[in-house]
Amino acid sequence: MMFRLGRTAEPTRLVSSIALPAMLTYVATALFGLADMWVIGRLGDAAVQSAVELGAKFMMALLIVFALSFLIGQRVSSREVAPLVIVGGYATSIGSAISRKAG
Repeated sequence: MMFRLGRTAEPTRLVSSIALPAMLTYVATALFGLADMWVIGRLGDAAVQSAVELGAKFMMALLIVFALSFLIGQRVSSREVAPLVIVGGYATSIGSAISRKAG
Protein backbone atom coordinates (compact mmCIF):
# COMPACT_ATOMS: atom_id res chain seq x y z
CA MET A 1 0.00 0.00 0.00
CA MET A 2 1.56 3.30 -1.08
CA PHE A 3 0.89 6.85 0.15
CA ARG A 4 1.66 10.15 -1.50
CA LEU A 5 4.01 12.49 0.38
CA GLY A 6 5.27 14.69 -2.40
CA ARG A 7 6.62 11.41 -3.73
CA THR A 8 5.62 7.82 -3.21
CA ALA A 9 6.60 6.43 0.18
CA GLU A 10 5.78 3.28 2.07
CA PRO A 11 4.35 3.42 5.61
CA THR A 12 7.58 2.40 7.35
CA ARG A 13 9.47 5.16 5.61
CA LEU A 14 6.75 7.61 6.59
CA VAL A 15 6.86 6.54 10.22
CA SER A 16 10.67 6.65 10.32
CA SER A 17 10.71 10.12 8.76
CA ILE A 18 8.77 11.34 11.79
CA ALA A 19 10.30 9.01 14.38
CA LEU A 20 13.99 9.73 13.66
CA PRO A 21 13.84 13.46 14.50
CA ALA A 22 11.77 12.65 17.59
CA MET A 23 14.33 10.09 18.76
CA LEU A 24 17.17 12.57 18.25
CA THR A 25 15.22 15.16 20.21
CA TYR A 26 14.74 12.73 23.12
CA VAL A 27 18.46 11.87 23.15
CA ALA A 28 19.42 15.56 23.13
CA THR A 29 16.92 16.27 25.90
CA ALA A 30 18.38 13.49 28.03
CA LEU A 31 21.87 14.90 27.55
CA PHE A 32 20.69 18.39 28.52
CA GLY A 33 18.97 16.93 31.58
CA LEU A 34 22.17 15.15 32.55
CA ALA A 35 24.15 18.37 32.25
CA ASP A 36 21.51 20.27 34.27
CA MET A 37 21.54 17.70 37.05
CA TRP A 38 25.34 17.66 37.15
CA VAL A 39 25.58 21.45 37.46
CA ILE A 40 22.66 21.87 39.86
CA GLY A 41 23.69 18.78 41.83
CA ARG A 42 26.87 20.58 42.81
CA LEU A 43 24.68 22.92 44.90
CA GLY A 44 23.46 20.02 47.07
CA ASP A 45 19.85 21.20 47.35
CA ALA A 46 17.15 18.65 46.46
CA ALA A 47 14.43 21.31 46.04
CA VAL A 48 16.47 23.10 43.38
CA GLN A 49 17.15 19.82 41.56
CA SER A 50 13.46 18.94 41.50
CA ALA A 51 12.54 22.42 40.22
CA VAL A 52 15.04 22.09 37.37
CA GLU A 53 13.68 18.66 36.47
CA LEU A 54 10.06 19.84 36.50
CA GLY A 55 11.01 22.81 34.32
CA ALA A 56 12.74 20.50 31.86
CA LYS A 57 9.67 18.24 31.64
CA PHE A 58 7.44 21.26 31.06
CA MET A 59 9.70 22.57 28.30
CA MET A 60 9.80 19.13 26.66
CA ALA A 61 5.99 18.99 26.67
CA LEU A 62 5.84 22.42 25.01
CA LEU A 63 8.38 21.32 22.41
CA ILE A 64 6.33 18.25 21.54
CA VAL A 65 3.10 20.24 21.28
CA PHE A 66 4.67 22.85 19.00
CA ALA A 67 6.38 20.23 16.82
CA LEU A 68 3.19 18.22 16.41
CA SER A 69 1.10 21.29 15.63
CA PHE A 70 3.66 22.27 12.98
CA LEU A 71 3.56 18.81 11.38
CA ILE A 72 -0.23 18.68 11.47
CA GLY A 73 -0.47 22.18 9.99
CA GLN A 74 1.88 21.20 7.17
CA ARG A 75 -0.15 18.14 6.29
CA VAL A 76 -3.51 19.89 6.48
CA SER A 77 -2.34 22.81 4.34
CA SER A 78 -1.01 20.43 1.68
CA ARG A 79 -4.26 18.42 1.89
CA GLU A 80 -2.39 15.21 2.67
CA VAL A 81 -4.25 14.24 5.82
CA ALA A 82 -4.49 10.49 5.07
CA PRO A 83 -0.81 9.71 5.88
CA LEU A 84 -1.15 11.69 9.11
CA VAL A 85 -4.14 9.59 10.14
CA ILE A 86 -2.24 6.38 9.35
CA VAL A 87 0.83 7.45 11.32
CA GLY A 88 -1.44 8.48 14.20
CA GLY A 89 -3.04 5.04 14.11
CA TYR A 90 0.39 3.36 14.18
CA ALA A 91 1.49 5.58 17.07
CA THR A 92 -1.68 4.84 19.04
CA SER A 93 -1.29 1.10 18.47
CA ILE A 94 2.34 1.09 19.53
CA GLY A 95 1.62 3.27 22.56
CA SER A 96 -1.22 1.04 23.75
CA ALA A 97 0.91 -2.08 23.26
CA ILE A 98 3.73 -0.55 25.30
CA SER A 99 1.36 0.56 28.07
CA ARG A 100 -0.14 -2.95 28.27
CA LYS A 101 3.32 -4.49 28.64
CA ALA A 102 4.35 -1.91 31.27
CA GLY A 103 1.16 -2.17 33.29
